[in-house]
Amino acid sequence: MPIYNQCQFIGNLGQDPEMNYTPTGTAVTNLSIAVDRREKKEDEWVSETTWIRLTAFGKTAESMHQHLGVGDKIVVQAEYQKRQYQDDEGNDRYSHDFIIREWRIASRSMRSQEEDEATDEVETEEDDDYMPF
Repeated sequence: MPIYNQCQFIGNLGQDPEMNYTPTGTAVTNLSIAVDRREKKEDEWVSETTWIRLTAFGKTAESMHQHLGVGDKIVVQAEYQKRQYQDDEGNDRYSHDFIIREWRIASRSMRSQEEDEATDEVETEEDDDYMPF
């Protein structure tokens, strides 16, 4: 029986995705999403937010950077990775990373919708001037 290492998160972006490149030229996008959890405390339902840091590489990183903005709700399939490293004092430390394998937009923030509409208007104007011959 195969073992699967897969996590799924649904949450809202806390800020625009940040994209950088490795020395070899691979795109790397980092982002954080807010994931809410409800629990009952003394006869009252309370919502708690957990921030999840996620990383994407390559074409996935480029696509996320291009299409996502703060407030967008996304669904992410990620692979969990635990890394060990040493801090400046030589102590062993651990990092818990989630590497994005698949993603989709669940809903757009109002800001993203307004940006999409502005982009659509520009693209429409350019298409009117295009002549294939």
